[in-house]
Amino acid sequence: MSLDFTKKNPVAAPTNAKRFDPVVVHRSVDRAKTGTPQEYQFPGDVNDPVPDGFVKVEFNSLRAIDQFTKSYGETLRRDLEEQRELQRLHFEARLVERRADRLRKVWNNPRALAMLKMAQQFVDERRRRKYAIKIEPNFHVQPVAFDATNRQGHASADTGWKDKKA
Repeated sequence: MSLDFTKKNPVAAPTNAKRFDPVVVHRSVDRAKTGTPQEYQFPGDVNDPVPDGFVKVEFNSLRAIDQFTKSYGETLRRDLEEQRELQRLHFEARLVERRADRLRKVWNNPRALAMLKMAQQFVDERRRRKYAIKIEPNFHVQPVAFDATNRQGHASADTGWKDKKA
């Protein structure tokens, strides 16, 4: 059996499927130079001008968008976990000071000491549960994450100022 590649392949997907506009992200060339803490900026429109110190990055395939979403979501998760750990260390240092002060006030009252220990156990358990929750930033690219059925319409010059769903 010989294959003739000069003819159209009837098995191939049709090309009249609706394509999507590329997802555009502005990536910082050098964060120290731009003075912004963010590595990425997310413009509201594909054609928005690129700020100084940033370059335009276009994602034209769903795979590229998924890879970016996954890597950027992981970066956000790591940053949030670092912030939460610093917060936890700060509050634990303050907690130790407050507990020592309260213990000095009630050390000779056994009933008050028992109540203080119960309250401390309750607070410790609640704090342990709070910090045990896994952080999920849930970063997503909205035009890709939602289909037209659950998206709000928008009106712009591109749509002739008529309310349309993308």
